[in-house]
Amino acid sequence: ATSGDAWRASAGILAAQVEAQPNDPVFPIALAGRAFYRRNAALLRDTTGIDIGLVECGILQLLWQERELDEASARVAVQRQHGLRADLLSADDVAEGWPWLGPCAGAYWSPEDAAVVPDRVVAALRADAARLGAQFIGDTALALDRGEYRVEGIVGAERRYSAGAIVIAAGAWSGASVSARSSSS
Repeated sequence: ATSGDAWRASAGILAAQVEAQPNDPVFPIALAGRAFYRRNAALLRDTTGIDIGLVECGILQLLWQERELDEASARVAVQRQHGLRADLLSADDVAEGWPWLGPCAGAYWSPEDAAVVPDRVVAALRADAARLGAQFIGDTALALDRGEYRVEGIVGAERRYSAGAIVIAAGAWSGASVSARSSSS
């Protein structure tokens, strides 16, 4: 993974409900992430001057096969039980609401899902973190510098970095980005 792969891969889609499967353990985290942007979009704009481009437009997932309709129906039922808005739309509903789309078997509609502009989100979060005292170092992390009871820093390609707290934010690549092997001083 290279710098920026995770946020570029997301395309800015906040599809907490569309991407969730029934009993998905990541579902509450996805909902919390979507809620974070709703709560903080204006704050980030006010503190950094950067508009993250939050668009609360919902997400429509087209379904092509009967099997997909059945899976989406189960998803809708579970999400409604959790108090979330979700709908299973017929092919006629899709044709009426989105006439420019081609034929499909139906669609899953999540009116609460949203989108942001990813490069603006990264710029705003970096600017806000810097405003609050965070330091950004352009080095390649190779390993966690582990002490006897806790992580003490990062071993980089250029040198070791001591830190009281470390954030590994490589998205899906986090596990591969920094090995958890111990390093000796």
